[in-house]
Amino acid sequence: MSQRLLMPSPQQDNNNNQQQQLMGSNNSDGNAVDNNNDNNQNLPRPSQTSQQSNRSIVNPSQQERNKYIMVGNINSAKSVANVLHCINIDKKQCWSICELSNDGIKFYVQDKTFQGIAFLKREIFQNYRYNAEVDHIYFDVNISVLIDCLILYGSNVAQGTIVKLCFPGVDRTLSLLLGDESVVTDCNIKTKEAEDPYDFKFREFEIPSKLILKSEVLIDALSEIDWLAKSVEIEIVKETTAQTSTEQQQQMLLEEGNVSGVGQNEHVNQQQQHPSTLSTQNRGRLVFRTMDNVIGSLEVEVPNIGDAFYSFECNKTQNNTYMLSHIQHCMKALSQSERVCIRMNTEGTLSMQFVIKATEPVTYVEFFLLPMDTEFEGDGFDD
Repeated sequence: MSQRLLMPSPQQDNNNNQQQQLMGSNNSDGNAVDNNNDNNQNLPRPSQTSQQSNRSIVNPSQQERNKYIMVGNINSAKSVANVLHCINIDKKQCWSICELSNDGIKFYVQDKTFQGIAFLKREIFQNYRYNAEVDHIYFDVNISVLIDCLILYGSNVAQGTIVKLCFPGVDRTLSLLLGDESVVTDCNIKTKEAEDPYDFKFREFEIPSKLILKSEVLIDALSEIDWLAKSVEIEIVKETTAQTSTEQQQQMLLEEGNVSGVGQNEHVNQQQQHPSTLSTQNRGRLVFRTMDNVIGSLEVEVPNIGDAFYSFECNKTQNNTYMLSHIQHCMKALSQSERVCIRMNTEGTLSMQFVIKATEPVTYVEFFLLPMDTEFEGDGFDD
């Protein structure tokens, strides 16, 4: 599967330079390495300070307002890492399109049949400022490195670690300040020029199906799927009401074991006194099928009964086949979510939107999946 905008990894020497830029040079005692040991006594520890350690991590200065296109700070580096982890489909080298705008920051991971979007709305920031002359700015950033920085330097579990994002930093880098007012770590992550993200135009077509269900219900259903298969068929079945004859109804009751012995005769006598047709309801349901696997076909059904679904809206039955690897990319977001919204438009494009846990305000991660044998053929987003 080719992924047009998942950029290749940088050269090894660039990685070494970047690692030195992020980490500094430490010996086993945590002091800066220098041949002149006398001079080392007055040097700060690079793991705690940087060349710009006097920058405030809470309130942006007037100099920062003028210098940077975007400045925003969040009280929890861990929550940012958790959201980005949902679209990190490659732990080592996952390049993402980063979109800066007045509404917040979006991260896109995509190819011509799949797109994952993590959106940090401006409301999630304690302070957010975007002062570019254009509505949107795009660049590529390695979110695997970004997540590593957030976890490595933002590991204060007890109090949480403030993170400030600034762009552009030195040499057009994405600048991160992590810590508090007393201890600040400054990281600069290299970026690349990016094309505009794809627009699958999902909302331009009719959306007959919209389901909202508990995440644990979908986790249980997908745990039964044969992940060795290449594809999965997803069917959303409309709820219907059918008319059945009295004889058919009696046969159904007999098969279910609900009528027997004297009870059966009493039931038959009662039915003979009433019209010969009855109404039966076929519940709506969400169905997953795998067929191209070693063990044969497998079907998992989630019926609209009990409290599994918050809502079940389906105007007509829909059925499409998708790459199972794309569903697997969504599992990280599913495991960190409270509920999930599944929608399917008339073109077969599938949307899976996840409400991520423990974020205030609510943060969403969304995936768009095109049916198999279908590729995106349009342009990027139109401003």
